[in-house]
Amino acid sequence: MDISVVLSTFNRSGFLRRAIESLCAQRAPGIKYEIIVVDNNSTDDTHEVVEEFAGRDGRFRYVFEPRQGLSYGRNAGIAEARAEAIVFTDDDVEAAPDWIEQIHGALAAHTEADFIGGRVLTRAEMNLPRWAHVRMAPFALQDWGDEPVSVSAENPRCLIGACLVARRRAFAKAGVFRTDTQRVKDGVGSTEDADWEAQVWERGGTGVYEPRIVVYAEIAPGRLRSEERRVGKECRSR
Repeated sequence: MDISVVLSTFNRSGFLRRAIESLCAQRAPGIKYEIIVVDNNSTDDTHEVVEEFAGRDGRFRYVFEPRQGLSYGRNAGIAEARAEAIVFTDDDVEAAPDWIEQIHGALAAHTEADFIGGRVLTRAEMNLPRWAHVRMAPFALQDWGDEPVSVSAENPRCLIGACLVARRRAFAKAGVFRTDTQRVKDGVGSTEDADWEAQVWERGGTGVYEPRIVVYAEIAPGRLRSEERRVGKECRSR
């Protein structure tokens, strides 16, 4: 097994179906990968959606994690993963058709990196309003340009978990994701990604941003309205 994909989900079966379909449609010749979907205590038809795909594609596995929280879900996926490289993504993103292929290539090209993060973009039809930009934290998007960027204690940029690759040696250094900083249900403002990456850096590890690895994210309307109100308040206070 070359790559294990871990996708933790909670009550988003509509989004989840599109996320899974993008993983089924990967162009990944010769690359062996599995998809572990962790049901983080959903009450909708998440189980049925995953079993539907698993019934026709043996790369899918369903895992149930009753403890609520993204870190609990990811950590359950890590425990089930069989590959040396573990890739995290979210239930509201769609992977580019060459996502797995680009991850495989990045692992070979950046052997020094303990973890690798890619671009998290919006689709063209989901263009942000003029006042917004991709680096606004509530949108959970990521675009640091067209060239790879090393991240470390000296250049501490958080690579977000919607498109994050980790080698097992990174977990040997830093452990798994902390549960006291995790996102729970649809909450915002969690820091489990940044905290884990900081632990890797503190133990001499490094990461790299690789722009060729791409997923496309939905922006929940509530996040857009919330950020618009925040920006509006800042403008009025100046």
